Amino acid sequence: MTVDRIASGTGRRARPPRRRLPVVVVLALVALGSAVALDRAQSHREDTALLRCVEHAQLQVSHALGVVGAVAQYSSPQLSSPQVTLAVRRSLRALVQQSAGQGVEPVEQQRAACARTSLRPWHRAQQRARAAYLAYLDGEREALAALARDFNAYGVSDAARSQRKAAARTALLQVLSGTRAERVAALLSP
Repeated sequence: MTVDRIASGTGRRARPPRRRLPVVVVLALVALGSAVALDRAQSHREDTALLRCVEHAQLQVSHALGVVGAVAQYSSPQLSSPQVTLAVRRSLRALVQQSAGQGVEPVEQQRAACARTSLRPWHRAQQRARAAYLAYLDGEREALAALARDFNAYGVSDAARSQRKAAARTALLQVLSGTRAERVAALLSP
């Protein structure tokens, strides 16, 4: 007897889909686990980059403010002395302004470097921390630039600067942990 086979391929029966399901589930779980592990590694790299950004930028901010403070301290007795001529006072004020002006560019450069720090779009906490720190750096740069333009800006207490620093510190501490958090807390102490 002859059996006609309808052309459907090799004549073998296909595996039922139930046997493929466990394999697909296992592969999906492995892919998901790998993605989570890679994301954690990327997050760790981003945290390290944020810390480096803060370390380098704070070095520049501290240096700029330290130079301004030293020049102002050196000049202050003569600025308030009635025995010093107006021309000398103007020159001393110009020295303070010049020292502030020299601090603007290094702070701007570090701010730009921090802004270039690569962060994944879904790492919202790191994004917020960087944005808060950039806002703080903008305030410090503006304070130096204001003093470079006008000596009367020296010694003016700016509550907004303190608030930006506290906001940056808080945002960074929410992202970083362990020794990184301790380092940021020390760098951005009130």
